Amino acid sequence: MKKQPLVSILINNYNYDMFLSEAIESSLNQTYPNIEVIIVDDGSTDRSAEIINSYQDKVIPVLKANGGQASAFNAGFAIAKGEIIIFLDSDDVLLPDIVEKVVLAFQANQNVVKVQYRLQVIDVNSQPTGEIVPLSSCKMPNGDLKPQIFKFGSYTWPPTSGNAFKATMLRQLLPMPEDVYRISADRYLNNLSVMFGTVVSLDEIGGFYRVHGKNNFRTTKINLTKLRRQLIGAAKVHAKKRELARALYSLDISYVESRDLLHMMNRIIVLKLDRQNYPLTDSLLNLCWQGLIVSLVYCDYHWSRKLVLASWFVLMFLVPNSMAENITNQIFYPNTRGGFTRKLLATVKKFA
Repeated sequence: MKKQPLVSILINNYNYDMFLSEAIESSLNQTYPNIEVIIVDDGSTDRSAEIINSYQDKVIPVLKANGGQASAFNAGFAIAKGEIIIFLDSDDVLLPDIVEKVVLAFQANQNVVKVQYRLQVIDVNSQPTGEIVPLSSCKMPNGDLKPQIFKFGSYTWPPTSGNAFKATMLRQLLPMPEDVYRISADRYLNNLSVMFGTVVSLDEIGGFYRVHGKNNFRTTKINLTKLRRQLIGAAKVHAKKRELARALYSLDISYVESRDLLHMMNRIIVLKLDRQNYPLTDSLLNLCWQGLIVSLVYCDYHWSRKLVLASWFVLMFLVPNSMAENITNQIFYPNTRGGFTRKLLATVKKFA
């Protein structure tokens, strides 16, 4: 890698004219000098094109028909010249020195294919909410993560704007399937990039992750439509992971999908509550049994959390649908919890 490698910041935008300028300014005002800013507008119908044009020769515009997040990633990367690539959501913001720190991390080890960092959550008015993603209490891993991927199926990673990738690695993965990843394209990149090299996690805040009306996917109850979409995307990622493991390392990791705890839980929720529209081929008994084993054997959690998870897998098989939905909502969505559930989970957290 060159002494001052070119860094491409690819801003993907769709109808976020109220935030776009802030994302652009945060990219242009980096302390690191050798950057290019590419803005892919995915068919916006608001003032986005006008805002992009106002920057003239400071940015590289790509104006295209609407195709979703994956298509925006593909279009931007196709013209990017940088050795390092940062995909920035247009409602997010980078801190001024994060690119400089990312470059140093890449230069320290030629095997690094991805650098990640935490993001401070802000609201529609750019005010901090007090949250950080991933949570400060959640350790982000470093080094060769393939053993972790092969054992647990996934690892801790931040949202799109909290990641920087080596371009030579991305050429092995992009273009990605556009129909599958209209949203959550970061799932594809974050899960598969680790198959090609090592990861550096900067245990600091490198930008702002905005949560607002248009992107606030937090709900007070299960969203089965969203979960179905995630299931298909996650299944495709695991299939690609198996393909890469065979091609690169002559390994059979067909078991890995059943160790991805979140994916396993999502499969059970959709199969239990919406069997008619379930997009995969699974048995509820088999999934719950596998989930029970994963929660007790393969999770790096405190025993108290393992016990809660194991109990959930058993209950999802035994109880009626209405009760299963209520239990799941209370586990995943704090606003729905009654007094007993709050006390129980608080006790678990205290022990953990």
